Amino acid sequence: MRIVVIGGRGFLGSRAVRALRGAPGVEVVCAGRHGDLVVDLHRPETFAALDGADVVVNASSSHLAPPDALAAFCLTRGHVLLEASSDRVVVERLLDTFRGRDAQGALVLGAGIFTGISNALAAHASRAVGGARSIELGVSSSPFSGAGGGTIDLMADAVATPTRVVRAGARVDAPPIAPGPAMPFVEGERATVHVAFAEPVMVHASTGARDVAMYMAPAPAWLRRAFLALPLSLVRSRVFGALFRVYFRFLRRVLLRSVVTRVGLVARARRDEREHVAMLSFDDGFDAGGVAIAATALVLARRGGRVSGTFVVDELVPLDVMLSVMRQIDGSLRFTARGVSD
Repeated sequence: MRIVVIGGRGFLGSRAVRALRGAPGVEVVCAGRHGDLVVDLHRPETFAALDGADVVVNASSSHLAPPDALAAFCLTRGHVLLEASSDRVVVERLLDTFRGRDAQGALVLGAGIFTGISNALAAHASRAVGGARSIELGVSSSPFSGAGGGTIDLMADAVATPTRVVRAGARVDAPPIAPGPAMPFVEGERATVHVAFAEPVMVHASTGARDVAMYMAPAPAWLRRAFLALPLSLVRSRVFGALFRVYFRFLRRVLLRSVVTRVGLVARARRDEREHVAMLSFDDGFDAGGVAIAATALVLARRGGRVSGTFVVDELVPLDVMLSVMRQIDGSLRFTARGVSD
């Protein structure tokens, strides 16, 4: 099988490529604006180079190159596109534009650790209570670690983008940064902050839960107080956004490039009197994200193109399958699970 990874030389994409190359019977090709396979998201005339791929993975930065034209091409041409963007605005736009349309190919939204594993964890918790009425998700991570440009742009955009939750089946917006509830993680209960995530709308679409929200527990804990102390006018300032990007690009791409971060995920699902809490904690969040992209691409490729339409990842790849394939292709993967059977 042939899997093409756009952005396969980047921080996260390269980890997906490395994991895919450990899987037997897979031809992995990196694509981008330069190199042997040229695919430029700003130039749709280059998309024909993707013909012959069993799965196309887009691991490039949606901040620099919106994936809309690529998604339209793949849906029309009969390709399977696994879109790795976690940008709330981008993911919601793709979902709203393409969901329910007739298609020859497939667009799968959610690849990595969040989005991706987070979606599958939410769906797992929902099934455990027989179809959740409400789902709360949490992620614990530290910005003081290595990261690629796309992740840094995503972080900068998230603190300036209105948060969105689903309440009684409707999308409800709130200011970019607000206090969140305490959430349980493998490492213990953590205070959270409410920032912009794509998962609430995605999880509502895939599980039908009427109330969905997601929160961040930044590490170290003092970062929560620092985020909440930021004036809204400053957060929305272009100057602040530019300085934020410059600072964290230098910090995460230069000084801390080799520093790994533990990433924790939790999904708490409720239906009437029933509640289920599922938790995962990955020793190296970015490696886990890359392996998750690879595992999801492999599952989709093995389907042989027998799907068409626009999907949230958990509708095609359940959590137990995702974790099982992740372990198969990366024996060094280390994580702790609670409330999860795989």
